Amino acid sequence: MYQLIIFGLIYGGLLSLTALSITMIYGISRVPNFAMGHLSILGGYLLFWFMNNLGFSTYLAIGSSFAILILVGLPMERILTPLRKRGEEGMVAIIFITLSIGIGIESLIRYLFGGSAISISYQFKSALSLFGLNFTPVWIMGFTSPFLILIFCYFFVTKTLLGKKMRAVSENETAARLQGIPVIRMYQLSYVLGSIFAGLGGILWGSMFNLKPHLGLEFTLLGLTIVVVGGIGNIRGSILAGLILGVGMIAGSFFFGGVFKFIFSYSVLVVILLVRPSGLLGGRLI
Repeated sequence: MYQLIIFGLIYGGLLSLTALSITMIYGISRVPNFAMGHLSILGGYLLFWFMNNLGFSTYLAIGSSFAILILVGLPMERILTPLRKRGEEGMVAIIFITLSIGIGIESLIRYLFGGSAISISYQFKSALSLFGLNFTPVWIMGFTSPFLILIFCYFFVTKTLLGKKMRAVSENETAARLQGIPVIRMYQLSYVLGSIFAGLGGILWGSMFNLKPHLGLEFTLLGLTIVVVGGIGNIRGSILAGLILGVGMIAGSFFFGGVFKFIFSYSVLVVILLVRPSGLLGGRLI
């Protein structure tokens, strides 16, 4: 049973990285981005391409992948942020534009890599044995990354001047403008961090499991579910909800079949919306 729990925590942790990217962007700019799951998958494919086609070292390939994801994410901010000011019309436009961007990313991946699955491999000489399971450094990173990002976000948002500015924008954009905080720069920073979080999720997923183009939509839907369950715009809530749903989905899949993980996750979503619409931890950034 403990093996299911460990695997569920790792699975939920990976999904929470996509949720964190959505949370970071929405928490600052109030823009729902439905392309982050596809951006996550793109990160994994970029790393695979840099390492296998161009012969980059692991760290150079990771850095190059993040750089391209940021270059994809920043133009989205310039397109989407002005639409938010148009009210309901703008919000509908944002939803369709981000969905279209996601479909475009998936189509590009299929064109460049085909529809077959890929897996990113590393040459590790050691592994940690725990509860009868062997964990390579990638699996350990997959388990610890959500907690490391939470610690980073906490200290960044609460202890640094730049982070405090982001938090001010998140809590009251008008007051932040009056205090001279460069709101647009904070939006852009949220997209930079969101793109990195999403890319890290895709890279770790491709390093532990098979990566497929169609997973982008699945990542987006599960990521949005985690965001709502945890509390829209709340970083801690996204991680907590991701871990809870991850364990539930993996345990349910083991006992009742693979389709149960979606039944479980969306059932929890419906219950949360009915009982506690603000989510487990509410809507504060952290």
